[in-house]
Amino acid sequence: MVYSKVDQLKVGVIGGGSWGTALANLAGSKGHAVDLWVYEPEVKKQIRSHHENRTFLPGVTLSANLNATNDIIRAVGQKDLVLVVVPSHVMRMTTTRFSDHLSADAILVSASKGIENDTHLTMTGVIGETLPFLSPDRTGVLSGPSFAREVASRVVFMDQGAIIEVAPPNDFFTNPQTDRGKAFLQSILTH
Repeated sequence: MVYSKVDQLKVGVIGGGSWGTALANLAGSKGHAVDLWVYEPEVKKQIRSHHENRTFLPGVTLSANLNATNDIIRAVGQKDLVLVVVPSHVMRMTTTRFSDHLSADAILVSASKGIENDTHLTMTGVIGETLPFLSPDRTGVLSGPSFAREVASRVVFMDQGAIIEVAPPNDFFTNPQTDRGKAFLQSILTH
């Protein structure tokens, strides 16, 4: 199903590794205003100075619409959509850290893989505990066998073999309130 064209969104991407940077770059290249939260000050400096994440995604020129920040509050505050792309062992700490600053109408999509070591919860389970105010119709999961470099280089897209899947943990794709989220994900993951 093809969703309607999405207007420019304010997007926060939490996690500046290779996968988070690739997704942030795709969103920025589609015209969305993106704040990418990176943990490492040197990665922020690289992105701002050279438009490249030389540590985690070397050789890929990043969109001018992508702003790197070490301020997680800035990265999630007043955003239409927030992609969380952090390692599973820091998901709880990270989402707890920004929980008081997530916009009331923001859509949150987890693109993190794995389970939490101590609780054996999936990432959506951790998000459910740390962001209990976030209704299920405003959450989603981006998952699948994907490679950051190929996605960042636009070698692989959903319409070229569907190696990236968007899977709802609940009714994300059946609720009309999330049409903008559906259109956003479709717009960045297809040509």
